[in-house]
Amino acid sequence: MVGARELGETDALASTTVVCLSAATTLILASFFRAPQFPGVWWGWLCIVAIALVCTVIAMIAFFGALKRIGPAVASIASTLEPLVTVALAWVILGESLSAIQYLGGALVLGSAAWLARSDPPEELLAAKSGPE
Repeated sequence: MVGARELGETDALASTTVVCLSAATTLILASFFRAPQFPGVWWGWLCIVAIALVCTVIAMIAFFGALKRIGPAVASIASTLEPLVTVALAWVILGESLSAIQYLGGALVLGSAAWLARSDPPEELLAAKSGPE
């Protein structure tokens, strides 16, 4: 509801910038209490850059853009599938093994997303998406 109301006219890149700067500020403050551990090899830095750009910046821009195009209800339901996709990619690409509890968790995520997609949205979301009357 807040996303539809507050971010309806905001640019996706501007919203992403605010979120990333807030996260950076939090991490800088946390580094005063625990020393950061940096990679010791060049490809470690390459992985950090890839994670920052692909998994954070591009993903956030896509999510905030989706908020404007498809609404907060559908965008939020779609974002619940993110952990499931991450685990599936780790299994397929990296050969990670999955335990029974992880399969159960994946089934719960899929079931929850399906349940949310089939249920009627609350009136507040419908009102926020259509704008003020």
